[in-house]
Amino acid sequence: MAVGDYTANAEFDSAPLAEAWNGTAWSIQPTPGPRTRVPAESAGVSCPAATACTAVWNTGHRTIAAGWNGTSWTLQHTASPAGSTVHLLGSVSCAPAGGCTAVGDYATSTGAVLTLAEARP
Repeated sequence: MAVGDYTANAEFDSAPLAEAWNGTAWSIQPTPGPRTRVPAESAGVSCPAATACTAVWNTGHRTIAAGWNGTSWTLQHTASPAGSTVHLLGSVSCAPAGGCTAVGDYATSTGAVLTLAEARP
């Protein structure tokens, strides 16, 4: 599985992109992320199994996370730290036994930039 972003139309709307490799060719997998005028930047994907992936994207000031079950992507909740004005995830790693951790940073209204880590059991 690979993730990225693409320009969705002539109005420069951007959207998350995911493609799966079947051993012969890549195929686009529909993602649940919203289209936005702010570029959707891929942050990372982790696949401990062919039917278990977690991906994170950033769209402006918003983080999108989604889980892959081998057939489709489903949005997953990401936390917004109290007092944050921007929160971004930079990568994600998932264990074969379950659970994922994503890391990044967030900014506060005072301009401080702090480390962010989110875990999913």
